[in-house]
Amino acid sequence: MKQTRFNKQLILDFYGRIIGQRDIDYAHKIVAEDYIQHNPFIKSGKVGLIEILEQLKQIPPEPATKANNTLWMMSEGSLVGTYLKVDFMGKKQIVMDLFRIEQGMIVEHWDAIQEVNEQTFVEIPTVPVVENGLQEWDTAKNKGKVATYLQEVWQKQQYHHLDEFVSSDIIFHVPTLGKGYDELREYQQQRLLQKVHLVIAEGNFVMVQCSAVIQGEPHVLYVIYRLEQGKIVESWQVYQPIPMQMVHANGMI
Repeated sequence: MKQTRFNKQLILDFYGRIIGQRDIDYAHKIVAEDYIQHNPFIKSGKVGLIEILEQLKQIPPEPATKANNTLWMMSEGSLVGTYLKVDFMGKKQIVMDLFRIEQGMIVEHWDAIQEVNEQTFVEIPTVPVVENGLQEWDTAKNKGKVATYLQEVWQKQQYHHLDEFVSSDIIFHVPTLGKGYDELREYQQQRLLQKVHLVIAEGNFVMVQCSAVIQGEPHVLYVIYRLEQGKIVESWQVYQPIPMQMVHANGMI
């Protein structure tokens, strides 16, 4: 629990002090020199992050309260996953970030960013607070349930098993709103899940990082699932095309 709190606070500081305040000195303290970057448009290593911060310093920072109102996070082991609604330079974006922390330093970062219109940005709800009252075995069961669902239902397209994993009144934000089995089935059939790369869980939430084919093009896909009594009742998704060329050789996943 102490490690979870420390890791979450480190990422809060990353957003607040490094991204929000453009504090380059603090970036040197908490970001590893060989920081592995998976965002396809930012150079790998701490040097790539510093380069972006130097560019951001030319732009007035957003008020800290604005960023805090749109940030949600969860953590398991060395990983911290976040969900943000970002209003930056006139662009409305839904962002999911994933960070790996080792020995008190941020050593790796993945993300997916999806631009949305004004109405969707306003209507899509922020993810609720993680319920930490669950026992560890409940969290492990939730994690296993989602992993099995992704493999047996979504990846293999075996939708006759939906009711074993998903509540019939499921709500999913993709980021536009969808409800129920029929819409979920149609949505997933249009997005062919290729591989599940990472799964983390905390309390009643599970976050997954996947590769998928959408409209014939490779994408990275992040999903946050909320479970109640062993079934998925709500989810949030962000997906982003994987470009042919990147500024590093790390890939997006």
